[in-house]
Amino acid sequence: MIGDALTRRAQELAAARAPFVLATVVRVERPASVEPGNVGLVQADGTIDGFIGGHCAQHSVRVHALEAIQSGTPLLLRVVPDGPDEIVRE
Repeated sequence: MIGDALTRRAQELAAARAPFVLATVVRVERPASVEPGNVGLVQADGTIDGFIGGHCAQHSVRVHALEAIQSGTPLLLRVVPDGPDEIVRE
């Protein structure tokens, strides 16, 4: 769930017309440090505010979020440990 601080940050970015992606964790397989409902904002410079998982997940989310910013196309990303990421384009 998005907290007050991230909501304010998203509002600031939107008001500044700065591109960003709202990344929401929808499912988790254990063991994982993240929980469903965790949210992060990925900015065009690759900065992530919030928590969307550990280093490996952050890398995948950052890469695909930046691609989504460029294309303007939403996606559902499945990060698979020791495997290729799976992408579903909406």
